[in-house]
Amino acid sequence: FMNYSLRDKDFISTGDIFYQVLGYVHPTKFVFAIPRYIKVSYSTYWRDHDYYHRVFSQYSTGELKKLEANILKDIFKYDSMFDSLMPQIKTEEIKKIYFTNKWRDYLKSHDSLVSRLYELIEILKQGANLSYEDFGLTGSMLIGIHNPIYSDIDLVVYGISACEKIKSFFENYPEFILKNIEAIEGLDD
Repeated sequence: FMNYSLRDKDFISTGDIFYQVLGYVHPTKFVFAIPRYIKVSYSTYWRDHDYYHRVFSQYSTGELKKLEANILKDIFKYDSMFDSLMPQIKTEEIKKIYFTNKWRDYLKSHDSLVSRLYELIEILKQGANLSYEDFGLTGSMLIGIHNPIYSDIDLVVYGISACEKIKSFFENYPEFILKNIEAIEGLDD
């Protein structure tokens, strides 16, 4: 395991918990990462053969501070570079890594949300003159626990050049910018 190969937004799993990697530089024998999904014994929207609870109801420092006080408080360790407590996972506890740029290797289901992902990427590839390698995927879809009705698509675009092309595409074709999320129909078809 080499933690310098991890990218911001990659995921790591310790078995019962999925963590999202924070940043590109990590301390020796640790990875900066926040818990995103925890295995639970009750029914939830996020599942593969097990069910998972989403740790944050919203992503904020306040929510992260709540974690410091609960059962996950052991992951917070002082980091001298940031001069603060940071969520850190021991590399020896990592059982699996999900790289955002290897998303096509992890997608097992071919549901309506996965179809929408491929449609979106095809539009962006053609409209901005990009390739699959310019895109990554993160979140519940990357780790295979998404729900086609409730989950969203967390797309990653790599590199300043690709980002500029995407920005230019949306400036030239503003009709592709969704203004009313209720306008989306058929996600659960």
